[in-house]
Amino acid sequence: MLKWLRQLIGSDGAPAPGAARQESAPEPGPLPGQKWIYVTATGCDVASAVRSIDGVLRVTREGGYWRIVADKELQIEALKELGRGNW
Repeated sequence: MLKWLRQLIGSDGAPAPGAARQESAPEPGPLPGQKWIYVTATGCDVASAVRSIDGVLRVTREGGYWRIVADKELQIEALKELGRGNW
């Protein structure tokens, strides 16, 4: 009878209060050993400029910015390459 009452009021089989469904999972961070650099630049081809840098694994366009995935810190190298304008 207790089970029937729980089913009637909806408490039997209801998810736990802490088990709320997330609408969009947060984006995971970089994998161990990887660094992410975000670049917003107009008037230049960021992908072409930074792909030649040693350590760059991937360059992707996401909305209004570029995400550079590298296996080391290379903000200085990316800045130098973008400043040269050799793209």
